[in-house]
Amino acid sequence: MAESVADLEILYNVDATFEYTSCRGLVRALRAFCEPIFLDRTSLMLDHTVLITRFPPQMFGPESEDVDNPVLRNGKALYFPDSQILIFTMPSCPHERLVRVIGHVWREKISRMNCVEELADIGGPTARLQNLMKEPDGSWGPAAVDYPTCVLEVEVSESFRQLDHDAHRWIENELSRVTQVVIVKIYPCRHEIIFAIWRKTASRRA
Repeated sequence: MAESVADLEILYNVDATFEYTSCRGLVRALRAFCEPIFLDRTSLMLDHTVLITRFPPQMFGPESEDVDNPVLRNGKALYFPDSQILIFTMPSCPHERLVRVIGHVWREKISRMNCVEELADIGGPTARLQNLMKEPDGSWGPAAVDYPTCVLEVEVSESFRQLDHDAHRWIENELSRVTQVVIVKIYPCRHEIIFAIWRKTASRRA
């Protein structure tokens, strides 16, 4: 499914849009974008997402391991190779803290179930799906295989729409083996956290 820049900007509450010209140029643009965020305590409590056009495929995924590419560090990416559009989210402190807590709870639960050797904490590596590449906040699956069956998606903002769409990508993509997606929405202004689960049936349960 082709997705336009305008549609993705609205869906992911994009804070800024850049055109890739060089790795060094993009690094400078991102640094300039982040400077006012670091000076504003309220902004530091929110996730910030940028959209990058004309981002070359060789700079993303396994091919980028041999490339000096600081652009994709310290963030979460969604990449569309056909259109060369990169959605890059820089997680806030509440976002990262909650991901760590959920990971800790998961490990404790698996330990109590005596399933440590059967279930693996895969983390957030890039998954190659049909027409896109995506990084979750966390993922788990049977230790005997190299793919996740459960993923975690977290967002800190005022919209739930993005997380629902991300869950749909995991559940409905033909190359995905994910059977359930845990989505966590943090509303910092309302001091509220909402958990929900998407299952393979495409129904969401709170």
